[in-house]
Amino acid sequence: MRAARSHPSLSPGAYEHWEKWKEALAVHLRKVAASDADDAIPMAVTGACHGVFVAALRHWQNTGDDRDGLLRRLDERLEQVCSAFAPLLGDQQL
Repeated sequence: MRAARSHPSLSPGAYEHWEKWKEALAVHLRKVAASDADDAIPMAVTGACHGVFVAALRHWQNTGDDRDGLLRRLDERLEQVCSAFAPLLGDQQL
């Protein structure tokens, strides 16, 4: 991950990958919240979830933690973020 971040040519398609990931999550959240396509809340939650994911990956890279540790950390952090945003999405299970 460190090498890929060091130069754009080392991670072709990374931007497109993350945009597809975020769009899929935003579509899901719009369905869960029964919101319109122009509703900013699902995109805000998507951005927060993306931030959690990237932070967990960077932590994993810098600590040498195992895969299970990464998944456990992701689960815990995403639960915190999604719980905080749940009232904005009608308290739906995300």
